[in-house]
Amino acid sequence: MHPTHFTSVLGILFSLFCGLCAGQPDPWAIDQIRSRPILTQQDLQQIDAFVGAVIMEIVRSGDFSQISKPRALLISKKGNQAQYAQQFGQSCYRHIKAGLEQCAELPAQRQFLVRLNLLILADALQEPTLAELALPYILDPDPVIQYWAVKVATNRSVVDRIGKGNWPLAGQIIGRITELVRSPQLEQALDLTWVAVADLAAGIGPPGVGLLSDLADRRLEMYAGGHPRILAQVDIAILKQLAAVINAQKAREAAVVRRFAQLYSYVIQYLARSFDTNDRTRQALISVVLEVEDKCIAPAIAGYQFPIRKAIQSGDANALMAAHDAILGSQAGPGVLASVWVFDYGPDQTGRVRHWPQQLPAG
Repeated sequence: MHPTHFTSVLGILFSLFCGLCAGQPDPWAIDQIRSRPILTQQDLQQIDAFVGAVIMEIVRSGDFSQISKPRALLISKKGNQAQYAQQFGQSCYRHIKAGLEQCAELPAQRQFLVRLNLLILADALQEPTLAELALPYILDPDPVIQYWAVKVATNRSVVDRIGKGNWPLAGQIIGRITELVRSPQLEQALDLTWVAVADLAAGIGPPGVGLLSDLADRRLEMYAGGHPRILAQVDIAILKQLAAVINAQKAREAAVVRRFAQLYSYVIQYLARSFDTNDRTRQALISVVLEVEDKCIAPAIAGYQFPIRKAIQSGDANALMAAHDAILGSQAGPGVLASVWVFDYGPDQTGRVRHWPQQLPAG
């Protein structure tokens, strides 16, 4: 090849390489900025450009099998220096928001994949302000998109920020999650969505009591319907947090105690019906019953002898229900729990006070 032609080819290749690199994330430059004690305006602009380039790579990617790489790259570039952290968080919010808006212009399948990856990224970044971007998708008809939206709005960074108080976004998050809990969509939601909502209610203290009560009511409705989904993690979280609320109240609200007792009763009754099986349902129910007896019932009753655990260990369903009646009440009279957490189960059809829980429907 003639030297002149060789030089020309090199020039073309170099131009192409530079064109490909333009707008590409530069991790090395960001690492240099992240290590500086004081940042300039140009540094802040470079941070924004880097975040924008990574998120644009996710939006424009044609190979979703490799999409975890730009996600991991961006997550790895979080920093603690005040200026850096503020700019990084603001840029993530701005560019993820823009990316989610661009999704509307994409074909359906690509729209799903881009939106999903942006929500996964938003959750992994653990920036509480990003919860605002997830709110429109909490009632999404797609259960996977819905789960990741709920995850973004309920992750540890959000729980911690709500706990600090004085955060206007907290009311929006709790309101939107409450809307989901009260909607028919919740019954079709992924198990993990239930768990995320239960964890939020359990983690935010007093603001979560109403949400916790709504969640307990939905579980009670499902058991009362006769064919509940077995959600062991959810029932454990609800029951343990209800017990924590009850113990924290100087004047205990009967409605809160009633929810605890009725939900625990349903789980025990369902276990008694499943006693002769040896499947995952039975094991999941046992995990709920034993965890709640150990962490909630035993601490509340002086000299407690763990009759539920003993009945399960002996494989005796009748002994299990006898322990249930002794603790939670039966038509023969109130259970011992009612003498500690003073409550009843409300009026019966004749208006008399009922001291026993509702029975599971036949089936």
